[in-house]
Amino acid sequence: MRRPARVAGDGARSSVFDEGRQILLRSSREGGGDLFWARRPSTDAAFEEAESLDEPLNLPAERDTDPHLSPDGAVLFFASTRSGVADIYEARRVAR
Repeated sequence: MRRPARVAGDGARSSVFDEGRQILLRSSREGGGDLFWARRPSTDAAFEEAESLDEPLNLPAERDTDPHLSPDGAVLFFASTRSGVADIYEARRVAR
């Protein structure tokens, strides 16, 4: 049985990637709803404490939810109320 990521709040709507070693999820622990990320060294290990994604992905007064990664992991799709209504947004990974 896989162990869930440790995150307070409702922790719903997750997207697992990197062969089950990383997870993106939404939680209400810091207010209305933000996106969080957690990882673990193997699928047999517990996830580390989930960390909130930084701005501009999470905006303090907005509800950000439903994270999904593209198959190559380069694009994050998520829903947000930052335009006044729920809409879909995308964020692309910056090459390092």
